[in-house]
Amino acid sequence: MRKGSPLNPAENDDDRPTGSHVVGEDPAEGSAVETPARRRGGFLTWTPWVLLLFAAVTLVCLFLPLVKVEIPGHGEDFGLFSTGPAADSVTLVAGAVLTILGVLAAWIIGKAWARFAAGVLGTITGVLAGVEGFFLLYKVSQTNSALGGMAAVHPHFGLYLLCVMAVLMVLTGIMVIVHAFKVRSAEDAARRERDTEFKRLARSH
Repeated sequence: MRKGSPLNPAENDDDRPTGSHVVGEDPAEGSAVETPARRRGGFLTWTPWVLLLFAAVTLVCLFLPLVKVEIPGHGEDFGLFSTGPAADSVTLVAGAVLTILGVLAAWIIGKAWARFAAGVLGTITGVLAGVEGFFLLYKVSQTNSALGGMAAVHPHFGLYLLCVMAVLMVLTGIMVIVHAFKVRSAEDAARRERDTEFKRLARSH
């Protein structure tokens, strides 16, 4: 019978009465159970919710005025839906909505593959939003040069915000993917630990 120490109660396993177990340890699986401490991933744990926030802001930006066209005595605001729904506008809205739903589904399901899917959706949506936003900024610059002062096109705050959100969505989506791989690695390690523990217990009997 081994004698443990107060600083390492795990050494007292043989002294515990039948049916007892250490707090955080599954009686059927021993020390191989994945405790909350093992599931912590640092700041990466919160990245899905940050991605959800950025996707929601991006969704709002898609319905804001993005540019303003000014001619002498008149000015008008334009957004992605000012001339009706276009394929790229609808795609961006669908991507933002799917990203939000993907994060919520990942939280409900609690599996690494669901986190991975949400991260991929967020990254793709961010790339598409960035292409749309930065290309629109380029078109504004080119249009002003072509007009030569007869009229002016100004980017709205919503356009700048869309570009910023696009970059943040890409970065956050990548971090969500990285977190998903870390969670999957932890799950695989815990599974291997359980298998090893079961084999050891089987041999001891």
